[in-house]
Amino acid sequence: MLIPSRESREPPSYIQRREEVASLATGLGSPPIEIDYREEEHATWSKAMAALAEIWERRAALPLWAARQELGLPEDRIPQLAFVTERLRPLTGFSYASVPGIVSRVDFFGALRRAIFPSTQFIRWAGNPEYTPAPDVLHEVGGHAIALANEHLAELHRAAGRAAKATKSPTLLSAIAAVFWYTAEFGVVRSPKGWKAYGAGLLSSPGELNGFAGHAEIRPITIAEMITTPYDIHRYQPILFGAESLEEVLDVAGRFFDDIARRIEFTGEQPGTDPGEIVAASTTARSLSA
Repeated sequence: MLIPSRESREPPSYIQRREEVASLATGLGSPPIEIDYREEEHATWSKAMAALAEIWERRAALPLWAARQELGLPEDRIPQLAFVTERLRPLTGFSYASVPGIVSRVDFFGALRRAIFPSTQFIRWAGNPEYTPAPDVLHEVGGHAIALANEHLAELHRAAGRAAKATKSPTLLSAIAAVFWYTAEFGVVRSPKGWKAYGAGLLSSPGELNGFAGHAEIRPITIAEMITTPYDIHRYQPILFGAESLEEVLDVAGRFFDDIARRIEFTGEQPGTDPGEIVAASTTARSLSA
């Protein structure tokens, strides 16, 4: 399903405000500053969180419900990133840093390796709260922070960072990003009542979370398929990958990330560019470290 671009419909006042908030980002090496959010911005957060709460009851994986309750984000106002760090760090060791927008893959995964999540601080336009391809604070905090409060998913983020740090191959980095996309961002797990979401992209999008079970083809989680399946951030995802549990997600995707890092550490060799070579290289790494 194509999500029509709202970029041209966003009023100039919103665009100016988004750029204003983005300009206050302090980067990955400094503590984030507090944003003086406007009442209408808090209202956008509050309405989106209320809509998500109702959909979460039907569509979110149970471990994410537990993580949401333990993290304890406010639902009536946008939390400051310092508050998110204060709540998250004792749970899984992660902290938050402020960035103006999308960062490079190298910077993003490099931060994850150090248990730092790069986050924007602006909120999506109130005229389209259902979905945004831009990484706004509802996605970064309302999605990822909750996921990062779960130890399995926190370790998945760290493992992706370790693998990306080890490689110098753009092709391998793209493969790592694809596996991250189909797990940490858009992963689902089976439950007695059907497929449930654990990926932050689904959990923070009322529109896609509500409808993924009806519009997406859900395939078994396999590395070979994930790294060869294209994705488009401007669409609801037509293909998702499902696991039996978060333990299986970490066993498949997390092991792939660690195997890649281990292979490069032990041999100094970068896997080839062919998807089959990449999968084979991760398998070989286990025998090298055994």
